[in-house]
Amino acid sequence: MRSICEPVPSLGSLDRVTIQDGILRLQGWVFCLKNQPIDSFQVFCQGEPLTNWVEMAANLPRPDIQQAFPTIPAAANPRFRIFIPVTNQQQEQLRDNLITVIPLIDGEPGCALCNLLEPKLPLPDAEMVEAIGGGFAGVAFQFLAQFIQRAGLE
Repeated sequence: MRSICEPVPSLGSLDRVTIQDGILRLQGWVFCLKNQPIDSFQVFCQGEPLTNWVEMAANLPRPDIQQAFPTIPAAANPRFRIFIPVTNQQQEQLRDNLITVIPLIDGEPGCALCNLLEPKLPLPDAEMVEAIGGGFAGVAFQFLAQFIQRAGLE
């Protein structure tokens, strides 16, 4: 049994997972609740690391997040992007598989962020999402990331 991992307190979202011109593009936002900068990231697909980045940028400004969390200085620069070249075969393997991004804060893992590239199962329509309180996919991925990171769900 895997041990439980207690991540560095952080908050964020892996907003976009796309493939364009042979590049897996991961974009979102994350900040450390202890106001430390994000040093780097670990990226996984189906638990396998993806490490051949052509670009990784972190701690970029995002005014909407700063407005949402005005008392947390680190929220001023939470945006990130990670670009990873992928072959045609890798592109097919990535579709409908969970992508996990873990921010590294002073070398330690922060809270995992998850999303899917082109999920096969449809998301509920807008009316249904509103009926259950909105933010369905984001909340679902937050819960899933917690189960994976803290309880070792595979």
